[in-house]
Amino acid sequence: MSRPPVVAALRALEDSDMSSAGRLRGDLQSLVTELDEEYWDLSDSSRSSDDIEAGRAFARARAVNALACALDVDPVEAALDAIYEAQASLPEAVVDGFLDAVKERLRGLQVTEQG
Repeated sequence: MSRPPVVAALRALEDSDMSSAGRLRGDLQSLVTELDEEYWDLSDSSRSSDDIEAGRAFARARAVNALACALDVDPVEAALDAIYEAQASLPEAVVDGFLDAVKERLRGLQVTEQG
């Protein structure tokens, strides 16, 4: 997805510029709304060729929403919601592998108490 808010948010995350990335969250959420509408329009169609496009539109909306969720100010909510949306964007055949990779990364984290 090469839409400007997606590219800008990914660039900001790559540069560890969370301030800039966070400011793009509203733009990303607007894009999700647009992509969700595209999905619903295609899924309401009775043409079978639209089923494939509807699936792609759904995946795009979920992927962009995963990025928007990752920018939440609460890091736990950000991670949980982003993981959920990301897995929903994937083909069913790779979801288990994705979730296994997530679990492996989580097991490797060192948790420190804040307070």
